[in-house]
Amino acid sequence: MEPGIMLYIGCKVDVLEQIEILKEIGVRHTFINGKHPEIDKVLRAIKDAGLVCDTLHSEYAITHNGEKIHMDDISRPGNAGEIMLARILKNIDTCAEHKIPVIVVHPSYDSPELAINPIAKERYTEIGNYAIEKGVTIAFENLKYTKNLYLSLHHQSHSYILPLLLQDHLYKTKCPSHLITHLVYK
Repeated sequence: MEPGIMLYIGCKVDVLEQIEILKEIGVRHTFINGKHPEIDKVLRAIKDAGLVCDTLHSEYAITHNGEKIHMDDISRPGNAGEIMLARILKNIDTCAEHKIPVIVVHPSYDSPELAINPIAKERYTEIGNYAIEKGVTIAFENLKYTKNLYLSLHHQSHSYILPLLLQDHLYKTKCPSHLITHLVYK
């Protein structure tokens, strides 16, 4: 992967116009947030412009039927966790369909109190196995809490952890000091 510039959804410049700007200035690599309402249209436009989308940032907080749901719900019983799980699996499908090799996932919604329990382990195992099936690499991000790191390291025996050097994968995030760890499922 080469350095790229993120397509910013909240920007005053339309995302399709951003694609044209990137092309004009010679940037060939980009990445996008999975929450864009017309993500398939945007990803086709990226391809049509001759750009490469290297990563998709999975959704970590959504509103479903008026209810706020986020990654912390993954570790809780009930419908909210299942909805969040389904959204991540849908983002993995988007990656597979558009040949995006890496999906970025937050283990939690910025909670230091993330529950490491059988529900969380089961759902993250499902996410990991689904990524294997679809040929998508998971990059866990925002590992600032020990429990988040623990959960990202909890994996099946046929997997291994590959720490990546930030200078090799320059992704512009809100906090450039993020430690990015890929769970590589082979």
